Amino acid sequence: MSLMFQPLVSFLRSKKIPNFIILPFISVFSLFVIVIFGNVVFQIGSEIAGEGEFLLMRLEYRLNNLLIWINSITNLRLDSTVLIKELQKYATPEWLSNVASGIFVGIGSVSGAFIIFAIYYVILLAGMSNYSRYLKFVAGGEDDGLVNHFVKVQKSVVSYIFIKTLINIAAAAIVYGICLLFEVKFPFFWGFLAFIMHFIPNVGSITTTLLPGLMAFIQFDSLRKVIILVVVLGTVQFLIGNLIEPKILGNRLRLNTLTVIFGLVFWGYIWGIAGMMLSVPLLVMIKLIFERIPTLEFIARMMSPTPKINKTAAN
Repeated sequence: MSLMFQPLVSFLRSKKIPNFIILPFISVFSLFVIVIFGNVVFQIGSEIAGEGEFLLMRLEYRLNNLLIWINSITNLRLDSTVLIKELQKYATPEWLSNVASGIFVGIGSVSGAFIIFAIYYVILLAGMSNYSRYLKFVAGGEDDGLVNHFVKVQKSVVSYIFIKTLINIAAAAIVYGICLLFEVKFPFFWGFLAFIMHFIPNVGSITTTLLPGLMAFIQFDSLRKVIILVVVLGTVQFLIGNLIEPKILGNRLRLNTLTVIFGLVFWGYIWGIAGMMLSVPLLVMIKLIFERIPTLEFIARMMSPTPKINKTAAN
């Protein structure tokens, strides 16, 4: 975030606006946006938790009907008793109370982490305002080469985050519209989830398709309607992930599948869900830095997708 907002700091400084106005304004504004996001998540989570018992009862009913239908066409004689008993263990007020307690404990932990994040963020944002002078000092003179490399990497990373955010907003709007059209419960939540999860490659698209599909399966008696919803959502995810996004981002800001999987596992192991969301921006940043270092440029190429062969040139 410090890297993303640094160009705005430089722009405002070029307009002769003093630092004691710029830094508090950007810090308060950006942290306020994060607080709003957290509040939205909490409100939606509370709304869903409020209907948790009803949703579990509907899931029990739908699974029982599904097993009866499977038995009628396959003669497998599957017993739904065990499955229903397991679901009944969860569909209790005590379980919902424990979930709510866990949510509040988690919120307390996030609040503590947010304070630490805010302190580091403000310090880094203030320190990066003099990055050009510092990088010249590190380079050992007035050479602007290191500064130019930093600016190019920064512009590429900010460009990636900006474009990716716009794509995610578009995906969220489409998912929200589809869920609203199909009358799926909590359409805003599914749109919000699509926005967040699309920062996680591959996994995000699957999650954004299956979870609304599960809600539709619980909510509707018509299995045909559920299948149509999943197909429509899956088609949208495919078009965004395989056609639109590669076309807009281009190869330079893209990573091959192996690198993406490695990033998801590595950063997810370190920071959990937050690490998985940050994995691609971090890897893109690393790739862009390696491109500027001749001895490490081959690693950047290893992280890139295989370029398409120009048939005309090949002939």
